[in-house]
Amino acid sequence: MKDIEMIFDALMHEAIQLKCTDIHFKPNENSLVFRRHKLNLKTVQFDELEAVYRHLKYRASIRIISKTNTQSGVFQYYVTSNLYYLRFSILETLYQKHGVLRILNIVEIDSLQACGISKEDAQDILSMFNLPHGLVLFSGKTGAGKSTTMFACLNELKNKAVFSLENPIEKHYASIMQIETHASELNNHITQLLRHDPDILAIGEVRSEDDLESIIRASLSGHLICATIHAGSLDEVMLRLDNLKVIEFDLKSILRGIVFQTITFKQGGIHFDFEVKKFDS
Repeated sequence: MKDIEMIFDALMHEAIQLKCTDIHFKPNENSLVFRRHKLNLKTVQFDELEAVYRHLKYRASIRIISKTNTQSGVFQYYVTSNLYYLRFSILETLYQKHGVLRILNIVEIDSLQACGISKEDAQDILSMFNLPHGLVLFSGKTGAGKSTTMFACLNELKNKAVFSLENPIEKHYASIMQIETHASELNNHITQLLRHDPDILAIGEVRSEDDLESIIRASLSGHLICATIHAGSLDEVMLRLDNLKVIEFDLKSILRGIVFQTITFKQGGIHFDFEVKKFDS
């Protein structure tokens, strides 16, 4: 049997050559699916799949002994002197397993221009980051690029103290103070970070009522917060916030803007479409 590192390295070379964003591991079928966002590029039978699957769990610091669980972890890997940020997610039940390896920076996007956003929309988004306080939400479906766009915005800001709370940190930015957190620690970390008087605090994702409550409390205390949230349309963002039991008066007091984006495939490439809605401060 080949060395597992050599096998994984060959797998990464192929993925990068295909410019795929995800590799789906299907141990029960002994197959790999190379995907670019939601587009299937290639499906192959892979004899060493189980060994690579276990190796990736180790690399991503996923608890080996935990069963019937969903877990994920991140790590970095060099391919021909280029550094790639990787996230491995697993779903395991008694009888089935499934894993997804996401290559987070297969396409380097660190500016709004690289996102393909119009000049007018870019100006609208960046203008919201000059407000003294409030909440800016980046929304879209899974895989639409919400976090990529939000951090591209933050990376363009000059002379701003920007802190982020992420679970996990998927990509590192020299201009942002990034802290890894967990759901149970979010409220305490927000309290601690606000003592350092950031100009902007970015939250990786709003997942629960507790997350939203902590974010609203920080916004109402006079700070500018930005975060991502899953939604199927611009209108559904408000429905999601309502489902998370936000108080309407609080929301009207702090919400400054929503950026909704979708991803489409055109002529073998990807294209982002944006809708930007601003609210009066």
